[in-house]
Amino acid sequence: MREARRLSKQACDLASGNGCNLYANLLETGNGGPVDLEAAETQYVRACSLGTSGGCFNLAQAIYEGRIGNGGLARARSLYEQACTGKVAQGCQNLGAMEKSGQGGPVNLVLARNHFDVACRAGRPDGCGALGLMLLTAEGGPADVIGAARVLERSCNANIAAACDNLGFIFGNPAFGMTDMVRARTLFDRACTMGEMHGCYNLAIRLQRGLGGAIEPVRAAVLFARACDAGLAESCQAASHGQ
Repeated sequence: MREARRLSKQACDLASGNGCNLYANLLETGNGGPVDLEAAETQYVRACSLGTSGGCFNLAQAIYEGRIGNGGLARARSLYEQACTGKVAQGCQNLGAMEKSGQGGPVNLVLARNHFDVACRAGRPDGCGALGLMLLTAEGGPADVIGAARVLERSCNANIAAACDNLGFIFGNPAFGMTDMVRARTLFDRACTMGEMHGCYNLAIRLQRGLGGAIEPVRAAVLFARACDAGLAESCQAASHGQ
């Protein structure tokens, strides 16, 4: 690692953005020498200014997580935007999340939806999951249930638990015109198995009522209690009423 640090510094001195990015990472983590967070920030900035989008992203992450730098969430958001423009898919995903929640700047649902779309198309399953929810709920643009189902399935297949739960909601709700109770139950089961408590609650309802399969009151009660213990208020209410 000492040699990597020496060589990356040398490359950075020769205006290699990738060299600066690697050197900054080694300075930040203390690999190959002492930790120097101030120098790490300087080299991430240089990498970013030299057009290495990974440097923009790494600095954004470090600032967002409070490891180095100043400027707070607004600076992180700006750097994620630079990373996204430079085709760093996770930069688009993180930028979309900040735009949706209003971190580091105003809420902008239109831009958030667009950036989740970019992330999804670039292969980020979490981007597909976030995009699917916005398509389903008509946030940042018109509702598109078919489009939502398509990207949520992609996300669910990549083991994003919330996406499985939301896809189950589509198939379990006749209002969307894609009713498949058996599939909905299977999706809620999968979401629950991966730790999504809304999935456990939704599965419990179907077990209790026999939707999409046999009635299983004992298992339903266990799942209501599990989701309640995790803080899901509606599940606590269901458990207390023996729903």
